[in-house]
Amino acid sequence: MGGGWSGLGGGWQGGGWQGGGWQGGGWQGGGWQTGGSGRNGLYAMRSDRPLVAEDVSVPPPADGNQNPTFPVAAWDNDLFSLTFLHDFFTSAVQGKTWTMWEQDIIAAMGPFPDVVLPGAAGSGDKIDDLRILAVTERPEAMGEILNQAVDQQLCFMQLLTMTAGSHPKTFFAMKLAARVGEVVMMRLKRHFNRPRPTQYYPSLYPPLAVPGHSAYPAGHAVIARLTAKVLIEVTAATATGQSPYKNSLFKLAEGISRNRVIAGFHFWSDITSGVVAADMTYDFLRGMPEAAGAPPNFSYASAVSAANYEWN
Repeated sequence: MGGGWSGLGGGWQGGGWQGGGWQGGGWQGGGWQTGGSGRNGLYAMRSDRPLVAEDVSVPPPADGNQNPTFPVAAWDNDLFSLTFLHDFFTSAVQGKTWTMWEQDIIAAMGPFPDVVLPGAAGSGDKIDDLRILAVTERPEAMGEILNQAVDQQLCFMQLLTMTAGSHPKTFFAMKLAARVGEVVMMRLKRHFNRPRPTQYYPSLYPPLAVPGHSAYPAGHAVIARLTAKVLIEVTAATATGQSPYKNSLFKLAEGISRNRVIAGFHFWSDITSGVVAADMTYDFLRGMPEAAGAPPNFSYASAVSAANYEWN
């Protein structure tokens, strides 16, 4: 299932991220069949009248050179998005390679602040701030916390009143954002390797299992912010260049990030650093060159352009 955002495959929580995963092919599947996750049942065949006995053949579609091809529309969106990662990590944008850009984002994020324990003085991330949120806001936010832990992408899709079947190109653009954001933030997490708030103060007791990776930057913040910016570009009107969903998309991303602090998984600086990482990653994506050749070759720009056509 490709990494699985809804408990399918190896994602980030509890096998990765929350009981089997965040990124990948979980949220409404990956390809055709309004998501193509394979959950629509098996296809049985009678033993006394097997369909395979029929002498019927259909030539596959061909490219411009008359070579047979697998239909692009039949690709699993999650697996197809994985093929973009090599382009992402080997591209040069404005004279910079990915490695150099990685150093830029690390410098922009800076070292994470000190942690101020209860009763102590100092500046930095205060455990008392998280304690107050756990008491005053966590009960009311619990529904959102549980929902967004593994299905934040579905929240964006619901906001736009779309599905994988109604807007397949937009769905694919979201998959691109997810896969790119996933590897970017994991690379940064490995670099900074910041402890979780519960390592300082176990009584924060988050409502879900603490993720098995470090805190800085916050992964939900990276993915939510990057997804919002990609969708703003995708839904921009041709006439004005502006998206009517801009404010709502940013507000949703901010709410998803805030809920991770309320839940006790993150400090506030984890969130702000996630926004920085997402913004710089988005700028890098927009600066990447166009893809050469016809489908199945694609670039970020061509994927977004195809998705934008669904909204105009």
